[in-house]
Amino acid sequence: MLYTNAWAPSSTLMQPYDDKLHPDRFGERVSKENELDYHPAEKELVALLQLLKVCYLLLAGKTLHVYTGFSTLEWVFKPKSLYGRAVRFAVMLSPFDLMMKRVRERDVAIIQLLHASITPFIGLDESLKHLAPQSKTRLR
Repeated sequence: MLYTNAWAPSSTLMQPYDDKLHPDRFGERVSKENELDYHPAEKELVALLQLLKVCYLLLAGKTLHVYTGFSTLEWVFKPKSLYGRAVRFAVMLSPFDLMMKRVRERDVAIIQLLHASITPFIGLDESLKHLAPQSKTRLR
């Protein structure tokens, strides 16, 4: 499963067991400066390449089902003509047997959780103050 935001592409390697997908490995990294201008679909390809690089020995020779939010990723694998970065991505992904599956955001709760906003740092200390342990004051 792939997920990207403005500054970090991430991916999760999941394995089916009892008709459910269970997370096996999570990979994330900060985008490089030139990757900040990529389209979100291209950022998902970067996340996929990172996962394939890290888990190559686990994934070599297997059919991989890739859950993505973009239907354009199938276009990279069934092209009539490619140009630019798409050629580079297609060449790097060519050794793998990938099946792209588009997942709509409203259909899957995991995608909705991934798209949930991050807690802002403003006012974070005040909101967590009641959770902090009470400090003992020393009497002299």
